[in-house]
Amino acid sequence: MVAGYQFCDTIPRMTKQYRLFNNCQICGEIIYYSMIGWQKASGRNLCTIYCGDCRFFIILPVNNHLSRARLVRQPATLTFQEYADALVYFKFRCAYCGAKPTYHSLVLEHFISIDLGGGTTADNCIPACQSCNVSKRGKYPLDETTEFWKRNKLGILEVKEYLDTKKNV
Repeated sequence: MVAGYQFCDTIPRMTKQYRLFNNCQICGEIIYYSMIGWQKASGRNLCTIYCGDCRFFIILPVNNHLSRARLVRQPATLTFQEYADALVYFKFRCAYCGAKPTYHSLVLEHFISIDLGGGTTADNCIPACQSCNVSKRGKYPLDETTEFWKRNKLGILEVKEYLDTKKNV
């Protein structure tokens, strides 16, 4: 299906309400939406369309973590698509324990926390359940003396292997 009004430059100023459609740029779901009196805003691409789930569970968390990393002057290069790829790679499960929590309780987790010098980059961010995120806290995940390592050793090694492939990209 071809998206309606795909490029911002081709969208005329509208004074009537139009029903438009497009595909979510992350999951591909077809979205229908209405626009009233739309005109191009300066400096922003309003043609970037996401479905409600992708906006809430991918776009907002990534934007929040990018802002947090920039505040403490850490690398902040993670894209929405890179985080969506990580979700798909781990099959929407926790990367550490493998649990399939509700979609709402998966969080963006920094393998090396921002406090320890890790940035919000593709080679440092993975999905995790809230219990693993809280139990890891700001600790270094490869420290074999922690309780987190003892409970999730295989998951941590799988995550490390996945993140190592992202470093070479």
